[in-house]
Amino acid sequence: MLLAFTSKKNIDTRINYLPASKSESNRALIIQHLAQYQQQKNIAIQNLSTANDTKILKNLLENQNNITIFDAEDAGTVFRFMTAYLAITQKKTTLTGTTRMQERPIFPLVDALRQIGFDIKYTHQQGFPPIQFFENNTKKQTIIHIKANISSQFISALLMIAPLLESGLTIHLEGEVSSKPYILMTLSQMNFFGIDYSWEQNTIKIFPQIYQNNVYTVESDWSAASYWYALVIFQKNTRLFLPNLFQNSKQGDNQIVEMAALLGVKTEFVENGIFISQKEDFILPTNINFNFIDCPDLAQTIAVVCVLKGIKATFEGIESLKIKETDRIKALQNELPKIGGKMTEVKNGVFEIDNIENFDYVPTKILTYHDHRMCMAFAIAVFKFHTIEIENPDAVIKSYPEFWKDLSNIIDKK
Repeated sequence: MLLAFTSKKNIDTRINYLPASKSESNRALIIQHLAQYQQQKNIAIQNLSTANDTKILKNLLENQNNITIFDAEDAGTVFRFMTAYLAITQKKTTLTGTTRMQERPIFPLVDALRQIGFDIKYTHQQGFPPIQFFENNTKKQTIIHIKANISSQFISALLMIAPLLESGLTIHLEGEVSSKPYILMTLSQMNFFGIDYSWEQNTIKIFPQIYQNNVYTVESDWSAASYWYALVIFQKNTRLFLPNLFQNSKQGDNQIVEMAALLGVKTEFVENGIFISQKEDFILPTNINFNFIDCPDLAQTIAVVCVLKGIKATFEGIESLKIKETDRIKALQNELPKIGGKMTEVKNGVFEIDNIENFDYVPTKILTYHDHRMCMAFAIAVFKFHTIEIENPDAVIKSYPEFWKDLSNIIDKK
């Protein structure tokens, strides 16, 4: 896809529909079907995400009685949540995914489920998908230990099935907690459906309980909003309205509000969403430090922004990017030089974003590695270079199917 942009003096518009949060949607779907397993039939979800990940999960859950092999395709969240779901519902089946999914480790979650007492085996490489589930009527353990600096989705998967365990579950989190807001989001949604919990220091306790019927409305996706924040950083006299985003959001990626403020964007919360615009007379910093431990999905967008605005930046808390849809750290290191930047690991876990001296832009194709966030993050570059080509643009269906349509309302797309 070739993007082309003609500078405009003023952009004052609305993004009429931001995709609903797939993080909230996927959790709500799992809770809904766990509740049905407990004979609670009246949990309703409003504004469910149209992201492909959510469609995959919804299809698997709604058709589970007719499926012999569950295929999570390329959806990491789906694979992790379904791993716990299939274990607790005692399905004798296999869970698989794409070739890339089979390269992403699942052993921390499988090890934890085995600690509880579930019978799960690997069909190919130890520690990686596909996995097989077997019925097991042994008494389940109530205390497990799991490293907290891995994917928070492993922990969320365990939390959601905890109320269904005969004696509940105590989870001891070892080490620094990564993506803590997503664990809090899980607990908040569980609490909305009647589940009580305690979290003291690094120990979470959940007793046996029944999910209660309720109606849950999914908020818009702050991750999707981050790409429009990036646009505002580039375009003076730009004012955008983004719907259905709220100040008390449980989504970790609402940290874009604070991060973008450091880059000159102000956020005004109103009743049904937000207005974003540039701060008047703002001077961009030349050096800045970011920690993405709670919001790793923002890292690619902020990296591209820093390169294009000539800001030297230090990134921490991005270790989990290595096990995403692609190795996002390697992807950034490969593609940032095409727009004048470089990303270097200066010490373990600490990366420096800087500009290439005497860089001359040559129109080129940005490789996206089938990663939706690479597509959307690098699309921002059109506002500096006026033309840029994005490989595999359809990858955006994973989280923001209407992204190119929304962007085309602002730029001229060829």
